[in-house]
Amino acid sequence: MFWSWPLEFFQTYLDDAMGERLWVDDPKSSAFVGCIQTIFSDAAYEENATAYFSVENVNAIRPYIVKFLQFRIETISRGLGQAKKSVIPSICRVIIFGIGYSELRRLASLYLGDWINSTVTIRYSKELFSSVVQHTRTLSDCDIETLKNVLGMNIKGMHANFYLTHLSELLMNNLAYSVNALHEFIFRDIILSDKNLNINILTSIYN
Repeated sequence: MFWSWPLEFFQTYLDDAMGERLWVDDPKSSAFVGCIQTIFSDAAYEENATAYFSVENVNAIRPYIVKFLQFRIETISRGLGQAKKSVIPSICRVIIFGIGYSELRRLASLYLGDWINSTVTIRYSKELFSSVVQHTRTLSDCDIETLKNVLGMNIKGMHANFYLTHLSELLMNNLAYSVNALHEFIFRDIILSDKNLNINILTSIYN
């Protein structure tokens, strides 16, 4: 039997998960939190006893959560470094729980470049980036956009090798990714850009 939960439940969860985490980490709340997080599980689409939500409920709630997260991220991005330090880790944790949902991977890929380059968000953003790379495997529009966003990242300094290693791993997740990446590289870095070619990225694509 499927459940149909109101959006307010998920709003309440997100408010605490990306805030002070007063109850989402409490073992007494684990059953409720587990049900909330199931909305991003592939099992939510299966008609069996382990699926909590109907397809209609999933399709209504997932886009809402993505929009909520994007609004919160954009609001934080306009704030100060200390605000990022306290909130970005919680946002990364929320997204990691839902990493099986391609829209969340796409959303994360829009901001991870800046987060990895920041000393106040590097730890959790690296964990999230690794999770995005591990789960981006399909040719869906969201995953192709995620691939393009990863290619467009400008990771600096000591984190460049971390980025290139994960880029290579991402390209191996799907045989078609190298072709898509090469097209994107040629269009963005050769046709549109007046900067020097990023040979490291080009090497990763060919390898």
